[in-house]
Amino acid sequence: MTKQVTAILVVHDEPVLAQRALDSISAQSVKPDRLVVIDSSKMPAVLSIPTQNIDSKSKLGQIIKTAIFDISTGPEHWLWLVHDDSEPKPDALSELLNAIESSDNIAQVGPMQLAASAPRRISQLGLTLSPFGEPISPISGQLDQSQHDSIFDTLAVSTSGMLIRSDVYLKVGGIDDRAPALAADIDLSMRIRRHGYRVVVAPRAKVVHAGLSMSGKRSSEWFSGGTKTAMRKAAINIHLVHDFLPVALLYWLALPLITLYRLFWRLAQKRPSLILSEVRAGVWGIITLPKRLASRALTGKMPTRSLKKLRASWATVGSHKRADSEAEESAQSLAAFERGDHETLDQDRPKNFAAALGWLFVLGLLAVSWQQFPLAVALEGGSALPLSQNWFELFARAGASWQPIGPGFFGPSDPFNWVLLTLGSTTFWATNQSLVFLLWLARALAFVTSWKALSLITGKTWTRNLGALTYSLLPAFTVSIGSGEFPAVIATIVAPWLVYAVARAAGLGRSGSARSDARTWSWVGLAGVLMAIVGACSPALAILSLLGLAFVAFTKIRRFGYLFWIPLPLAVIYFPLVGFAFGTIGNPLVILAEPTLGVLQENSATQSLLDLSQLGNWSLGLLVLLSLGSLLIKRWVVSLAIFGFGMIAFVALKLNQSLSFPADFLAAASGESRVASSGHSIAALIGLVLVVLAVHFLSIFSKKGFLGGFMIIMLAVTFPLGYQAVTAKPLVTGTDGNVVPLLLQKQSQVSGNLRLLIINQIDDTYQTNWVELSGNTLEDANLAYRFSAESTNASEKYQSVAQVVGDLVSGNGAADLQVLGDAQIGYVLVPSTASNANLISSLEGSTILEGAGLTPFGELWRVSNSENLATKPQEQNLWSITKSLQLMGLLGFTLLAIPSRPKRRREKDETIFIDQSESDLDV
Repeated sequence: MTKQVTAILVVHDEPVLAQRALDSISAQSVKPDRLVVIDSSKMPAVLSIPTQNIDSKSKLGQIIKTAIFDISTGPEHWLWLVHDDSEPKPDALSELLNAIESSDNIAQVGPMQLAASAPRRISQLGLTLSPFGEPISPISGQLDQSQHDSIFDTLAVSTSGMLIRSDVYLKVGGIDDRAPALAADIDLSMRIRRHGYRVVVAPRAKVVHAGLSMSGKRSSEWFSGGTKTAMRKAAINIHLVHDFLPVALLYWLALPLITLYRLFWRLAQKRPSLILSEVRAGVWGIITLPKRLASRALTGKMPTRSLKKLRASWATVGSHKRADSEAEESAQSLAAFERGDHETLDQDRPKNFAAALGWLFVLGLLAVSWQQFPLAVALEGGSALPLSQNWFELFARAGASWQPIGPGFFGPSDPFNWVLLTLGSTTFWATNQSLVFLLWLARALAFVTSWKALSLITGKTWTRNLGALTYSLLPAFTVSIGSGEFPAVIATIVAPWLVYAVARAAGLGRSGSARSDARTWSWVGLAGVLMAIVGACSPALAILSLLGLAFVAFTKIRRFGYLFWIPLPLAVIYFPLVGFAFGTIGNPLVILAEPTLGVLQENSATQSLLDLSQLGNWSLGLLVLLSLGSLLIKRWVVSLAIFGFGMIAFVALKLNQSLSFPADFLAAASGESRVASSGHSIAALIGLVLVVLAVHFLSIFSKKGFLGGFMIIMLAVTFPLGYQAVTAKPLVTGTDGNVVPLLLQKQSQVSGNLRLLIINQIDDTYQTNWVELSGNTLEDANLAYRFSAESTNASEKYQSVAQVVGDLVSGNGAADLQVLGDAQIGYVLVPSTASNANLISSLEGSTILEGAGLTPFGELWRVSNSENLATKPQEQNLWSITKSLQLMGLLGFTLLAIPSRPKRRREKDETIFIDQSESDLDV
């Protein structure tokens, strides 16, 4: 029986293309029996034949319903749907009709779609699903060389150019307008399949398709959120509509977690631009469940698993993704080249680190650091204090949550605790070992990072080596290492790396920018993580880093879209502390105080830079002279900008050292109530500026025959610094990692809620520390607690404990045991110092204290009836939503920073894959 065909041309805001499509239909070798044109444009198109106008918000299902409302349906009546951005070849309809002659069970036929920009390139030849249920176009990007001429079964075909039996179309419910735009075609084909009919592709039927929808050239209303969002909605819709009902409901319940996983996955892929699409699609899937369930009514009786053989294999999915990734990277590289952001290839390619013998300098610096050789379990003295020996305690102290310091309070921990957690995680079985090794490796690590930073301005091996060596031996850095000032040590190591990462993300320096979008995002992620580390170590350095980043963004305005995101991790870790500083205690100086500052330094960072009474500091004078010389050579404008930044850093250093901050438990125990910042991290930044300018000066003049003389000058700078580093006497000493007597360590394991009261006599005053039974460790140095001292001292609980301490030291016998019980204080410790002799005598006569003996940490007493206190449960949760958000933000940027694995070239390629923009459905 002769087949009857009704051609339906759908027009939407494309009158020129629509006329071309109409002409192509008219030029068919086999004419359709009827032609219906449905126009949903906002402004109706003027075509050569009459059209039916419909509301512009109408979806495809309603459009087809309008087109066929007055036609008779049956097995011999077929519908041919043509979109306005399609141009069927003259024999397209004939080939589609020939395909259905091979079987009476065929209900839908799709053509081969060719790209409008390259008519020999296949843009789509059938659709399928990945093993995870995501739509993909398995045959795309290939040249049409007649390699796909046979009719074959497929899971689904696109609606553009499809031929479908009218009665089957009505039987399966037609195109479901409840489905998102890009799911409608796959959903229709799957319903046809599940009703027992076949869906095939006729490759000889060719349609040139512009793919306006997939290329994002349709109006945003068409997709309601953009192409990428629509593609993700399509995958969610297929799961909720076609999966077995219990599985679909489980998928819906797990959708929030799936969406969260995909956010991190997108970051790992270096595609953060898709994050918003993932969130919008995930929320859409959660709130539209009733509509998805309603769409299950006409899906058919055949289970979805019966279509498994028509799904793509993992090999097909991998090949498809590799082809798309390579095409995308090629397009991005071409765009970067056109912008002038491509990597420059130097005629004299510089040596890498190993070829430049950098490892010899690393070994030498490790030898210079012989006094820090890691023989101890932990470190104390100077600004150093052991970490908790339990990794979970480190994790509990990181982020904004309940802080078990003093009586305990809910507030932010120091941002630096995230750095301590990271370091402790590298040796999680012995957390203190990471800090012990850090001081030994510090100079070598600083050499490596500064060597990379100096590669931005010079490719000469000797200038990079000597410049990096000078930076790693700066006096301020030597003082930081010797005093165990971990924040300054880490900031000094990381600062050059941050400079290098920002420069790579911005396209500054000799090597230019990354060629691909993924590489650029990787540098952005790394710069974000490094800026967070630097900011956590030194708030003043964080401000200077933001200032430098703003200057870079101003000079590279085209890269602003990337550079804008770098400060995000810094904001994540500082937001709770900033909120606490302004909202709770009303003191913005909190955010300027350096973390873990326990004692005053004998020499400030300013003296470290300018005091020429020591031999090592004379070399700094030469370094300053060399840096000033950079203002007298070519490219002096760049040198002036860097020098100006160094001057700003010096002013920031002077201002920072003019401030004083409340002392923490270490300084308070030494009789200090106020402390100042050492400023060593800012001094290291100033030193980096001087080294960069000096290296720039030397790299220019070495080309003019002055190489030998300037090498001697540079060696004159480094040798005194090296001598000072070798002979400097460290303040830190090795320890076993315990900060309280062994008795309290054991007791804390069974009575973790008990507290210890440490009392010191300083002249005529008494200072007390209210700590956990396990003692205060490095991560317990809390800025929020230090700055809230005035409000906590005024609290009733603090006043009550202070009264008891006064009664104990006076020996009047009026000390209230109930107050100590309410405060969970189970033990009292007095350090064995000469100034505490009278204090020890007073406490020995107390009736509420029981002597526990002399310990290496001092005289210890047990509070009477403390065994009853140990039964009280710990009521506070050490987790919080804020901490969860902080952790997710940091993990997300860490994933973004991890470089993508290099793509392996496919072997035995049989086809040529070319960039295509309309078949990347697998998201």
